[in-house]
Amino acid sequence: MGNKIRNYSPSGVIPRQLAEKIKLAIYTLLYTPVYRMITLVHHLKTRKTKYRHNVSLCLIFKNEAPYLKEWIEYHRLIGIEHFYLYNNFSDDNYKDVLAPYIEDNLVTLVEFPVKYGQIKAYEDCYAKAKKETNWLGFIDADEYVNLIEANDIKEFLSSYRRFPSVMFNWKMFGTSGYIEENEEELTTERYTSCWPWLCNTGKGFINNDYDFCQFNIHWQLSKSGRLTLWPVNLDRCISRYNHSVYSQHVAAKGYINHYWSRSYSKYIYKDFHKGDAASADCDKARKSSDRFMKHEINNSAKDYSIQRWLVILKNRFAQNHKDAE
Repeated sequence: MGNKIRNYSPSGVIPRQLAEKIKLAIYTLLYTPVYRMITLVHHLKTRKTKYRHNVSLCLIFKNEAPYLKEWIEYHRLIGIEHFYLYNNFSDDNYKDVLAPYIEDNLVTLVEFPVKYGQIKAYEDCYAKAKKETNWLGFIDADEYVNLIEANDIKEFLSSYRRFPSVMFNWKMFGTSGYIEENEEELTTERYTSCWPWLCNTGKGFINNDYDFCQFNIHWQLSKSGRLTLWPVNLDRCISRYNHSVYSQHVAAKGYINHYWSRSYSKYIYKDFHKGDAASADCDKARKSSDRFMKHEINNSAKDYSIQRWLVILKNRFAQNHKDAE
């Protein structure tokens, strides 16, 4: 199967694949030429803004203190310049972890005690950051942008600068056989068992040379007149709803490592105690009796590609510890 993009849901694969093929045919014939013309004209006409940051990330989090340092330091390595972090009812030591980054103006921390506030946090972050950063990505603390063909996300995204937004597909990572969590080990080192294919959904980066009118967990929409401008995937094919079109080339460019469960005990905490930040429906879906099995049973492959950064990341941790002494 290789890296072929598969349906995110194990059920109903054939009907949904057929529907995707029909939509793809329609977009190719009608929507795509208009979309590409509009984005090209917009790019040529847009006066280039001088942003304070080139690429930034937005995160809403709850009780992620053990993982925030690795998440921030890894994304700094690939070129992320600033982080807009929204605390959503955490009661751990997140302030202690984030204090050095806030002091160095790398992190903007927003206290956001809003139940099911993920989309509202994204909208608030967009309002705050749209004039500060050229590209703004919306990902979670268990998601790591994994560039395969590039080393720097600023250079990578510059090749998509004519498009309003870009979607990185998910690659799902499971427990790797661990029952208990070990917070002394890095997520990117410990969890390597994954699905052998990419999901047809993921997370987006928006280009603030455009104005955005609608936010979703997975994608963000812009408009030109009455025409909705959807994201493109890494193959520059237009995404519709939260689905990317099928392509053998996307995985060769990059994806998001989604460590959706980490250990089994972490999965139990996340799905049955922590709750979902998006909506009551998402919260209910997390508690499905077969959700874990449907995800975990697909972890028949190994992916070590993100570990090309591992020694550099560990050395940075060691240097930070030395500087703090």
